[in-house]
Amino acid sequence: MKTSEIEKLKYPIGEFKTPDNITKAHINTWISDIETFPNSIETETKTLSEAELNYNYRPNGWNIRQVVHHCADSHINCITRFKLALTDDAPTIRAYYEDRWATLADYEQNINTALDILKGVHAKLCILLRS
Repeated sequence: MKTSEIEKLKYPIGEFKTPDNITKAHINTWISDIETFPNSIETETKTLSEAELNYNYRPNGWNIRQVVHHCADSHINCITRFKLALTDDAPTIRAYYEDRWATLADYEQNINTALDILKGVHAKLCILLRS
């Protein structure tokens, strides 16, 4: 598979392009996107079969189930880092091995728990972002 084809699979809507001038409208749109993300993921995945959830949509990539579980874990880390940045004088942002987390037993389970986590984390995160 060509590099350009892999890039399209990695970034199906394209890579993020930072605007030259970030406005309040940009920020409000981004917060809205964060707020609606969990429901969007739920809508996209609710009719998928087990086989479809286990589908790897790109070579050497995660399956759909792993991506949903990764989003929950990644966004838990996001809100934790955000709160540390807001409250600590010199916060240390700790890295984690996403690829190793994706091999743990919870990534093989039903995605409903991950969706529930996303809904809660995003609700709390949007309150903070709007403040």
